[in-house]
Formats: sequence, C-alpha cells, structure tokens
Amino acid sequence: MLKASFSNPQVASWMGRVNFSRMALEDAPLLDSLPDVLEAPIIAKHGPVVYPHAAIPLVLYEERAVQESGFAGYFLLKEELKNPLPSDVPEYGVLVGVGRVLRLPDGGASLVVLGHRRARILEWRQATPFLIARLEQVREPGSVGPSAEAMMRVVTSLFERIVSLSERIPEDALVYAMNIHDPSDLADFVASFLSSLDLASHQSLIAEIDSVARLQKLTAFLSRELDLLELEDRIQARARSEVDRSQREYYLREQLRSIQTELGELDANA
Repeated sequence: MLKASFSNPQVASWMGRVNFSRMALEDAPLLDSLPDVLEAPIIAKHGPVVYPHAAIPLVLYEERAVQESGFAGYFLLKEELKNPLPSDVPEYGVLVGVGRVLRLPDGGASLVVLGHRRARILEWRQATPFLIARLEQVREPGSVGPSAEAMMRVVTSLFERIVSLSERIPEDALVYAMNIHDPSDLADFVASFLSSLDLASHQSLIAEIDSVARLQKLTAFLSRELDLLELEDRIQARARSEVDRSQREYYLREQLRSIQTELGELDANA
C-alpha cells in the first residue's frame, strides 16, 4: 500500500527548520534574535500540538496582537475554551513565529506558526481582551552523553518498527529521524508523529525540559503505540485470511457445481 510522500508537512517543516512554507513564513521575525525573557501574546488552544521546529497551520479569530508582534507563546489547553483565563493555561509551552495571515470569509484568519523553543510563563501581564504574558525561553543543554545516546537508539529503533506498520507516517520521516543527532530534537520530531497520543501526554513531553527524561517518556508512548499497531496488524491479517479462505471455498464450490452440471449433461446425452 502506498504511503504518504515526502511532501507531508510534518516532515517538510523540519527540513531546514523553515522550509515548510517559505511564502507563509516569510513575514515571521528572526526568532533567534529575540531576548531570553520577553513579553508576548498567548495562543491557548485545545490542539493542534506544536513542537519546537515544527510548522503548523492554525485558524484564529483573535489574531490581531499575534500578527502585530510576529511571535507568540503557544500553549495547550486541557479542553476547548472560547475565552481561556490565565488559570487555564499550563506553565510550559512553545514560543512560535507567526507567518503571513490570510483573512477568511467567516471573520477568522488562517496562519502558519513555526515552533522555535520551549517557553515558560513567568507572569501574566493581561487577561482581556486577549492574553499577554512574560515568557522565558528555555534553553536546553546540547551535549550528548552515553545515556542520551542509548535512549536515542532505543527511540529510533521503536520508531522504525512503527513506521513499518503505520500507513500514516511517511518513510521519509524515519530517514530524517536517523539523521538527527540532538536528543531534544529527536524526541520532539518523533513525538510530533504520534497522532494517537492524547493532549495530556503531549503536554507532559513539552513540559519535560531534560532531553533524556523526555526520551524515556517517549519510549513508553512508542512502546504502547507499537503494541497497538502490532495488534491491529494481526487482526487485519486474520481478517484477510478469513476473506481469502471464503473466496477459495466459493471458487471451489463454483467449480464443483460446474463439473456436476457438465456430468449431468453428459449422462443425459448418453
């Protein structure tokens, strides 16, 4: 069965970090030039999940402050809320750059956000008419020790088996994952493909700053996903076997009926 091509935005968004959509992101600011502590508008939504370095399309209805600043803090809500309060927003999220905004007929706006780095809310500056908070960008250590390297191998191995069984994950994703050498980037990249993972689990990965601990959490999620895919594969194999057997039996019955008919015609002629 054909699988998704390399044009899958989840993979493309990681290639060169901003190649997901140059037109959509050309208006985004240079996020690396932003200070570690900054004031930013907050996007709080019940999905989709945005990880660092991933580009995700969004539809917003209160986007003016986000568009004016060119960046925002993106935070996951436990449930969909029209007007979330500061108390509804988790401590950790992702600082995102905001690309070109397209107006929609219903009054909303379509835009693309590019995840940059994990961010933590230090204090709230405004709750209405939209959320604004003082954020701290979380800089993660980039060194790779033996524990991180071992966990990266485990995650890559599990991801390889999942890709071989899943029709939803393009094979190019595995190739890219195998060439990621930073443990934090690998954890975020692989986690972004776990569409069956609930939002609370995704939030726990976003809130986990230590890359080795995040890889350990991810390993548990990947193992569960692999178990489900293997069970699904066995069920489908049994179903195919039953269908094949039924078709063979039907074919043999038809052959037998034809032979009996021909024999009957021969006896009548005799």
